[in-house]
Amino acid sequence: MEELTFGATHREAFLTTDSKSGSSFERLVIDGEPRVLKHVHPDHDWTMRFCGDLGCPPVQVWAAGLMDVLPERIDHATIAVAGGLGRDGRGGAILMRDVGADLVPAGDLPLSLAVHARYLDDPGGAQRSDARLARRHRAGPAGRPLGLVRGRTAWPVRPPAVGRTWCRG
Repeated sequence: MEELTFGATHREAFLTTDSKSGSSFERLVIDGEPRVLKHVHPDHDWTMRFCGDLGCPPVQVWAAGLMDVLPERIDHATIAVAGGLGRDGRGGAILMRDVGADLVPAGDLPLSLAVHARYLDDPGGAQRSDARLARRHRAGPAGRPLGLVRGRTAWPVRPPAVGRTWCRG
């Protein structure tokens, strides 16, 4: 984790109304550039608990090189990822460029047609990438399945009481 934040001259926690998972975020300035650090761990992220995700998918995706096969037009903004964090080593941290100005604005206001079209315009780059990502998902660089989506357990049906308990943390 120290490697991700090395050289930070400013660091502060921030919240956004659109962040619903419970993961925490920090704004940082490193080498004069704005950065965002996202902390993920099942203890704090109800979506990870609900899905039974205990392997920290952001770390798995980074380690498997899946971000390297995305088409250039998809800007994931990720600079580096650290894993093995938290009380049991099941957490991670994702250091990203601050691209907030390019994202859909927070809140529930409708998007203008021009903004909506900007997000949907794709001359085929993402579709071509889908096949490469699917192949990499089935077998990672070491030839072993990555297990990022575990079939029936990806979105399990849970009793409402379990969902309410997990959402509260």
